[in-house]
Amino acid sequence: MIIKRLIGISLAIFASMAISQETPEWQIADPAELAVMCGVCHGPTMNGSIRRDGPALVGLSAEYIARQLRGFADESRGYDDRDVLGKFMERMNGMLRNEETIVAVSEYIANTYAPNPEEYDARPRTWLWQSEYGSFDLSGGDAESGQVLYATTCFACHGADGEGLDAMYTDTLNHFSAEYLARQLQYYRSGVRGAHPGDTYGALMAPMAANLSDQDIADLVTYITGEL
Repeated sequence: MIIKRLIGISLAIFASMAISQETPEWQIADPAELAVMCGVCHGPTMNGSIRRDGPALVGLSAEYIARQLRGFADESRGYDDRDVLGKFMERMNGMLRNEETIVAVSEYIANTYAPNPEEYDARPRTWLWQSEYGSFDLSGGDAESGQVLYATTCFACHGADGEGLDAMYTDTLNHFSAEYLARQLQYYRSGVRGAHPGDTYGALMAPMAANLSDQDIADLVTYITGEL
């Protein structure tokens, strides 16, 4: 009898501890309000913005968005000073205050907005980068060469149509701008992204980009944005 009572007391204690460790609702940011803040750089409908250098978030899964936000929150992404825009995101840690907020805003964005090229803000940047990654010449990109490179470098993880593969934890490439894709490939090539020990998935991308030339990047991006 005594043993049963002790077990019952122990279970009650563990249960109360579990409840106390849950994040209070008032500490979870309202995802709609937080999305408004995201829209400053990513466009009000999350279709991306050249003006603010914010990539499109539409079409991405909630799981992928959440994974990137966790990376910025724990500084496994945006850790390098050369990643100017990543530094902006890294400093948004106050908004990414807890896991519940990250999940809530990721699900809100994934389930609320839809791809619409007409809502992509292609106006010129309002400011100039002080970085070697601020611009990249894509004018000489060749889609046919890019298709060959894609088949040998990207296909296995991102799929034939660029929509990503669940088994490889990849997501769609199809809604990102050419500028954003070129920048990320440069980042992976240079160790600006994918070199942090906490970036498990980035570490898989880094060797894929390590030997890409500028021409290779231009060809790949031209194929992805023009043919997929």
